[in-house]
Amino acid sequence: MNDFLEVLAKLELEIRDAKRTVLGGNRYIDDAKCMDYIFVLKNLIPNEIKESNLLLAEREEIIINAKADAEEILNNAYEEMNRILDESEIINRAKHEAQIIVANAEKYVGGIKIDTVNTINSLMNDAENNIIHLLNAIRDSKDDLSKLGIDTNIR
Repeated sequence: MNDFLEVLAKLELEIRDAKRTVLGGNRYIDDAKCMDYIFVLKNLIPNEIKESNLLLAEREEIIINAKADAEEILNNAYEEMNRILDESEIINRAKHEAQIIVANAEKYVGGIKIDTVNTINSLMNDAENNIIHLLNAIRDSKDDLSKLGIDTNIR
């Protein structure tokens, strides 16, 4: 590591000792020499640091993939939830419509029962009235025969 720090110090000196321009105060540096120092510095970086950088890159890739997988799982879960909710809504609508149909059918059946009872009552009243008229006609005929002296008590 001492070699690394020595080369870094030389690079720093090269930049610091570079001559300044007259206008603007910029420095003239020997870029080839500075690039050589940088190349040496890169070669002096310990393998552990290089490996740790690779591990960090792999870690970042794993995190990105995990986030993508998690997002896909979450999207699939939302799609499934929405599908279930849609089905649930359809089932609820169908149940509601079935209840309306049953209620209408019960009203219709109730109306038919009432109409049937009313019709039967009307027919029975008509029959009763016809029987009463028939009995009255029979009684009137018997009275007429009796007035004529005909015995209507036949056995």
